[in-house]
Amino acid sequence: MDSTGVPAGYVALFYLFMLVIWAAFGLWAGKVGQGKGYNFWIGFAAGFFGGIIGLVIMYAIKPAKRRVEPYQVYPPPDYYQAPPPDPSMAARHKVCNSCQNLVPGESQFCTYCGADLTATPPW
Repeated sequence: MDSTGVPAGYVALFYLFMLVIWAAFGLWAGKVGQGKGYNFWIGFAAGFFGGIIGLVIMYAIKPAKRRVEPYQVYPPPDYYQAPPPDPSMAARHKVCNSCQNLVPGESQFCTYCGADLTATPPW
């Protein structure tokens, strides 16, 4: 027993209970902030250190502006038709038998792997 007459176990239990309450406010405020587009840990800190005031602040703030990714690729619409292949491209280029790269039609050797393009393919 200390000088106030309260056993030390009760004091430790009280502080443990308060820590649980602070953590609960932190988790609650963190989830609210995360739902509004902010970092979870910012909301957790507001709720943990501010308690009910931090939670009210997280409910009161405006949602963060959502950043749109600049290079989103969307599938083509159903009515889209791909343009027909260019028939003159086949006359100007050929495919290497070993590396499958497209090389100019007048080349005798592949510019990528150096294979002989005049040789017949093995198949």
